[in-house]
Amino acid sequence: MSEYRPKLRPVEAFPSQRAGRQVMILRDASGCSDRAVAVPREMLLLLSLLDGTRTLREAQVEYARRSGHLLLSHQLERLVREIEAGLLFEGEAFARHLREQREQFARLQVRPAAHAGKAYPADAGLLREQLRSYFAVAALNNPSSDEERAARPAALIAPHIDFGRGGPCYAHAYRRLSESVAPAPGLLVIFGTAHSAPPSPYILTRKDFATPLECARTDTGILDALELRWPDAQGLYRDELSHRSEHSIEFQVVFAQYALGPERMPPILPILCSHVACDMAREDRRAEGFLEALRAVLSEHAPDACVIAGADLSHIGQRFGDGGPLTSAALEAAERGDRRLLARAENMDAEGLLAAARDQTGARNVCGLAPIHALLRVAPAQSGRLLRYEQAVERQTQSMVSFASMVFR
Repeated sequence: MSEYRPKLRPVEAFPSQRAGRQVMILRDASGCSDRAVAVPREMLLLLSLLDGTRTLREAQVEYARRSGHLLLSHQLERLVREIEAGLLFEGEAFARHLREQREQFARLQVRPAAHAGKAYPADAGLLREQLRSYFAVAALNNPSSDEERAARPAALIAPHIDFGRGGPCYAHAYRRLSESVAPAPGLLVIFGTAHSAPPSPYILTRKDFATPLECARTDTGILDALELRWPDAQGLYRDELSHRSEHSIEFQVVFAQYALGPERMPPILPILCSHVACDMAREDRRAEGFLEALRAVLSEHAPDACVIAGADLSHIGQRFGDGGPLTSAALEAAERGDRRLLARAENMDAEGLLAAARDQTGARNVCGLAPIHALLRVAPAQSGRLLRYEQAVERQTQSMVSFASMVFR
């Protein structure tokens, strides 16, 4: 152990209480491990020191120097063992677990509904009733006009937040599909956020998506055509495991299935977008070239497709690393920043969207930026219209997540 230099993997951290004590719950950001580890809040400094450059003894000494508190060796070693058991350190144990998970997922033909029974009911009847209530609220707040019902939307932006906070906002978007009297889309291209932040900008899968309502078929013919146009076809599936537990596409499939019903539900094309896609938009042809290839394939093989982006907006507050209380001024600044982004989207201005995001005035940690950018580059639309903007405030953690619904024609 004397030369052991542990390196913490990317984790999600959120506050909680255990036995009356403030702790931080650490979870694997990639979703590869479902094990959670509770760490005393005062140990966050120590975690930042476990970056692969220090032995445990060196981290112990540096922690004492910076904090002014002594950390006993047995306390440090117990904490390290708990983090190791949670597979939150890089190393052979995690690498072996990752190989096993990839092999298991590769053998599946259908992606199971990872969040049924957790984020929404696993019972189809209960799920339909829950969704029906969301659509009823949306219909009261924002009824569709005859002109809107006569047209089929070219694209939609919907949230990917949990149903409890964002359900009616989802419905504002998906009502544009359910109430349209035009023929149903021939394909749903669904861009989702890859919260695990894989290195690939865009990640495909050939697996169908199961939900309690039915099984959505993935259009492998479109994938075949896309692979013929893209030189690194296998690279598009390199991080396919990201699809296993990611909710951002699964939630869109559930709402689309309810909105269209089994008779009108078309096949889907599920595409996860990593945050690196926007970073690479100007500097690396892999990102832009893929979107060009996809746009050409859709124009040739699926001109009646509807493009959907599952996208939340700002994430601010203590849960996301901000200090201090969540103020009304911060909420107002986030809304102004979000609306600047949404205005660019309404104008189909993909470059302007990225420029507004780089400005980082108000809107911050926008996890849906890459799906929205991809939609603007691919959808055959002229303009968009904002249907709903909301902020979900969590007072316990002094945090906020914002989201919106939009329709494009």
